[in-house]
Amino acid sequence: MKIAIIGSGALGLLFGSLLSENNEVHLIDINQEMVDTINKDGIIFKDDISGEEKHVFPKAHLNGTLNDKMDVVFVLVKTNYTLASLEANKNLIDSNTYVLTLQNGLGNDEKLLNYVEHNHLILCVTKTNSKRISLNTIQRANHGETVLGYNEINNDIVTAISNEFNKVGFKTIMAKDIKIEIWKKAILNLSTNSLTAYYDVSIGDIEANKDYWKKAVEIVKETVAVANHEGINFKADEMVEYAKSFLVGFFKGYTSMWQDVKNSRLTEIDSLNGYISKLGKLYNIPTPTNDWITSEIKKIESNYSK
Repeated sequence: MKIAIIGSGALGLLFGSLLSENNEVHLIDINQEMVDTINKDGIIFKDDISGEEKHVFPKAHLNGTLNDKMDVVFVLVKTNYTLASLEANKNLIDSNTYVLTLQNGLGNDEKLLNYVEHNHLILCVTKTNSKRISLNTIQRANHGETVLGYNEINNDIVTAISNEFNKVGFKTIMAKDIKIEIWKKAILNLSTNSLTAYYDVSIGDIEANKDYWKKAVEIVKETVAVANHEGINFKADEMVEYAKSFLVGFFKGYTSMWQDVKNSRLTEIDSLNGYISKLGKLYNIPTPTNDWITSEIKKIESNYSK
């Protein structure tokens, strides 16, 4: 397959490095130094779990400079930059191209449907993660499951992509009702990302502190109310326990939003807690804790340059 990966952060380099073993992979990013380093020295992949190490050589391109049509385009930029990234790289997409998103948050499909028709959009979630050690060195932190959404029309291509994932060690399954998986992952992100960024703590600290945990529980329950209005049949108490098990399992981990705030970068708050606030207003469902944390994170962002 000819694959372009828009967004060469930690997750983009993880998928790009492994998939390049059997496919023609093109990494797209705005960082010229990283593009030059990958084209010169390749990517060094290290696996924390197995100890495996590989040196691979996918191609890298500066954002907007590649004009070759792709079989599959992965979107791995932060949700804030989805529309701008797709606009800059729209020459990668034609009527035969499939667009696959592994982004966090809610509402990504609404943005991507501006560039691809419904049956060529593949919604996915992944529990695998990685960290970038240098411009071209990536370290896999776990072997979490990746779920690919499909329907009757795109079943063949999604099956082919799933097979490519499995060949290189991604634990992959296919799900017809991907929206349930998207909302479940959103609940994990909603109850951790913004709170760790606001309180400046690790993931596990949220559950360990009774005041932080109370806020997380409120966020989960508000989110369940909104999700169920969208046709998802969650039970609030079960989702609270689901979130709690995640927090305990990643006790010493830090979220991407925590890292964004530490580095004075814009966060994905509008596609996480802010999105719940927006839907809450639309459906007349109270979401006071999501409203509060969205406002607080935006205040932090507004003070970056002061």
